[in-house]
Amino acid sequence: MNRLFLLLFLYSISEKTYSCSCRGIDDYYHFFKCNTYSFVGKVTDSKKEKDHYVYTFEVVDKLRSSFKGKVLINNKTKGVACDIYFNVGEKYILNPTKINGEYNIQRCDYNVGETETNFEEDLRLIKLFSKKDFEVDCSYFKCTVKNGKRNGKWIRYYSNDSLKQKAEEGNFINDLEDGKWKAEGYETIYKNGKLLRSIQYIGDSIQYKMEEINGKHIRYYPDGKIHKVLNYRDNSYTAYFETGKIKERGKFNKNGYLYGQILYYNNDGSLKNKEDIYNEKFYLANDRLMYED
Repeated sequence: MNRLFLLLFLYSISEKTYSCSCRGIDDYYHFFKCNTYSFVGKVTDSKKEKDHYVYTFEVVDKLRSSFKGKVLINNKTKGVACDIYFNVGEKYILNPTKINGEYNIQRCDYNVGETETNFEEDLRLIKLFSKKDFEVDCSYFKCTVKNGKRNGKWIRYYSNDSLKQKAEEGNFINDLEDGKWKAEGYETIYKNGKLLRSIQYIGDSIQYKMEEINGKHIRYYPDGKIHKVLNYRDNSYTAYFETGKIKERGKFNKNGYLYGQILYYNNDGSLKNKEDIYNEKFYLANDRLMYED
């Protein structure tokens, strides 16, 4: 699901348990619906290899997986900042990935242990996700799913907030964002899952605004003046000074890179210089020009 931001959750962990996860249960709605490896397992053994551990899990509840008996799970997390360890004798909800024929838990693969306060609630939600029709109103979020698709209001709450303050609120029609969505500092408008407008605030002041109108992607300065326009019909773009005069203009190719002759102007409207670009070095993404080495 395309969203302006992705809230990162670190689940509360016990003194002995060193599991970690990058996202909350609400972000994993589709993941759990599609993942065929999610299961509940109890650690019966751990074996130290050269650069990782191999854990043996006894399947307690197969959930959406086809696992039976015992499953070997690696904790290969080379190159990331968070190691993942499991305690022998404890149960965990796991969503491993399959890499080169082996099951592996990495930093951002969901996992939660039975000693964690959200274990039972997460397990209940995961089982709900396998149904076609259900309603949820819990500490994570509030939603309605009909015939396997999200419909109606969707509310996500701040993590570990007993007051259930809203972190994000919007509407779904047949699993697609539709209408106005609100989050702290952001406001977006969708139509059939397509982002039409995005506004970022600091306090009451607009810091960033973009919208899609008739095949054009338009970005604005905080005062409402046009900053940059990308025209997807002819793959052209134009950037403006705050005075309203043209700052630069040119073309971009089907891959989103500036391509061809780019013209740069002074604030008085005179031509500053020209540049020919044919090496896909500058990427025009989300109307922000980024340099790629």
